[in-house]
Amino acid sequence: MTKISLYDREQQKITVALENMETSFSEGKLLALKIDFNVDYNTYLDLESKELLNLNRYLRGPLLGGNFDPDKSVIISARLNAQFLQEFPENCSKASDVLKYLISLSQSKPEHLLFNTENWFSLNVKQHLEVPVELQGGNVLFGYSTAWAYAEYNPRSPYWVAQDYQASLQVICEYLKSNEYNFKVIVDEGHPVIRVQLNGNDCNWETFIHLISEPNERCIILSICPEKAQEKQLYEIVSLLMTINYTLSFGNFESDIDDGEVRFKTALDINHITFTPDIFGQLFYNNVVTMNKYLPSILNVIKKDAEATGPFCE
Repeated sequence: MTKISLYDREQQKITVALENMETSFSEGKLLALKIDFNVDYNTYLDLESKELLNLNRYLRGPLLGGNFDPDKSVIISARLNAQFLQEFPENCSKASDVLKYLISLSQSKPEHLLFNTENWFSLNVKQHLEVPVELQGGNVLFGYSTAWAYAEYNPRSPYWVAQDYQASLQVICEYLKSNEYNFKVIVDEGHPVIRVQLNGNDCNWETFIHLISEPNERCIILSICPEKAQEKQLYEIVSLLMTINYTLSFGNFESDIDDGEVRFKTALDINHITFTPDIFGQLFYNNVVTMNKYLPSILNVIKKDAEATGPFCE
């Protein structure tokens, strides 16, 4: 099994055993690199306690399937910071080339920043679990995922979330995972945006969850209408949205008159409260239920398939 050495902030060496590697290319250019490697249990505890490999405690999901066995190795999947993909030469056009270069570089330049634990982001942490013979035997992997596992690849931005957002991001991811929503975390210049795919009773849409720190930390949820209004429809759309907004006690519909986008927004100042999955769940539920209720009426106006019908359009 191939071994390479990583180095922490204090240049302490951490030897890992490579188990698997996944790469993504576009026109021969390396776009993403993920490695799976083994470490012994004590090394894992050290990585976890020091939050190396970006194992921030606020970004770890719950450990599912039991506790790790101290006598077994731990498997960590980690993705390289996108900024360092350019360190691989142009002739690394396939996975075997990348692996060969990675091993060669670790031997010739072990101090290279590519081997700094700060530049690898843990996606999953797992361990093998033996299945009893009476349950057909074999083994399965159990463990936990981090918020990085849900971060969408962005070649212009490293996988990094500013410290201010980490606790709140973990709360949101915990709620969405426990309720089995289909979502991705997009990290752009330290600002996390969570994109959720939603299926309503009559139509589907995307919801974006923003975390903003200035002037106070806020959680803003925007549900986006899948169709944009044309200029000639803006009067009808704005009239409809104003009628709906007049009845709402929380949140509001709004429209961009420049591009015709329609969305429903809810927001909460979370700077001076204990932000929990339950609190986020109430905010999220209110947004989704309201969007699901009124979106058909909005789409009727936009598509002109029928007279606008709905709770306030009859």
